[in-house]
Amino acid sequence: FPHGRIREAARDLLSRSERAALHHRIGRRLLERASPETLSDGVFEIMEHLNQAPELIEDGERPRMVELNLMAGKGALAAGSPATADHFLSYARAFFRDADWQTHAQMGFDLYYQSADTAYAGGRSDVALEFLNQLESRATNPIQIARVCGRRASMRVIVDGVEPGLIEGLDGLRKVGLDWSLRSSRFVLYRSILLAAWHVWRLGEVGLRRKPMPK
Repeated sequence: FPHGRIREAARDLLSRSERAALHHRIGRRLLERASPETLSDGVFEIMEHLNQAPELIEDGERPRMVELNLMAGKGALAAGSPATADHFLSYARAFFRDADWQTHAQMGFDLYYQSADTAYAGGRSDVALEFLNQLESRATNPIQIARVCGRRASMRVIVDGVEPGLIEGLDGLRKVGLDWSLRSSRFVLYRSILLAAWHVWRLGEVGLRRKPMPK
């Protein structure tokens, strides 16, 4: 306890820029010492330091900062702490810029999808749906659009009821080429399922990721 008070007093004597530089050095050192096996456990402490000095992060380092904050956010949500997860994910989104969608599209997708799940887990369904709406405009293949629409439909079921959720889900299916209605016959459903399965078999996951979105 006395040592902690001494550290706080010493830190208070530093200027804002000096404190940022200190956090940056500590975070750097911790990151350098972390092995791939221990990084997931130490990422929370590492990013608590590095996030306090964003102005010292070089442009080429931003993707790594996004990746590490995303890792911390996922870990916090898995541990049942959406508030802590949102803390790290908000830093990740700050480090992630619009231009990064061109070079790190999958990372951006993971970031905003995780942000939606975190907001929903924290009871902010309106924020979660907004994240998914933003993400839909960035989707580049049927797998991504299906994940976004499926997640949004499941949220709608809980928030607005079964029928609005089903309508949302059917709208999502139309966006990937499956035109069903609430009263589709068994034959139409069976034919569409077989067609979808054939596409998956023919293209595989890699092929579906490369397949352009239906017009």
